[in-house]
Amino acid sequence: MSSITKKSFQKVAAQMGTRRRALGLGGVPHWVTPGDIRRMAERSGVTGIVDVRIESDQGIQTGNAFIEFETGHLTRKASTLLAGSQVSGIPITVTGFEHALSARNKKNYIMDPSRPLTGAKSPATTVIYGFPSRYEVKDVREFLHDYRLSLFGTPNEAYEKVFESQGTSRWAIHLQSYSDAWRLVRHLHMKRFHLTSRGESLLAARVLH
Repeated sequence: MSSITKKSFQKVAAQMGTRRRALGLGGVPHWVTPGDIRRMAERSGVTGIVDVRIESDQGIQTGNAFIEFETGHLTRKASTLLAGSQVSGIPITVTGFEHALSARNKKNYIMDPSRPLTGAKSPATTVIYGFPSRYEVKDVREFLHDYRLSLFGTPNEAYEKVFESQGTSRWAIHLQSYSDAWRLVRHLHMKRFHLTSRGESLLAARVLH
């Protein structure tokens, strides 16, 4: 067998091995974690989950998620079990079957925290949703001052506005430790704070893996 033929054969074999082993989901709320999706699926009777991924683009979730399974049969079975499901009270849709991703193609996804990729002292990023759009680095620093965070880089590098729309903004906080990132989430996620003279604002937070 020539080297070209052998490579072609290996490519086809790899594609067959990953064919239809992931189930796509749409309409996933930005505050939902891969662990939330896994628990929702398992409560619905789904088995054989290998991985759960939430798609993101430059730290901003797209509303799409993928559940990867051990076999194509389990993927098809899950599509029936998850039809009409809700996660955190929000209806989601099954968008179809996908190829399972190889490890090198998973860098744009938030991974299932039940299979952590980093240790407690590894750098991590927390994204905070719901700050007023007028907020600048100094405002975010002042709001988070009491948390005494260990920043990854200079303040201007560690505090990064990643999205702004309809009067609110999202900020990525780059930190030196995974534990600091999760500490922010525990203290801020789905909590209300006085950020403007108009009253309380609801914040959400999540760790990017």
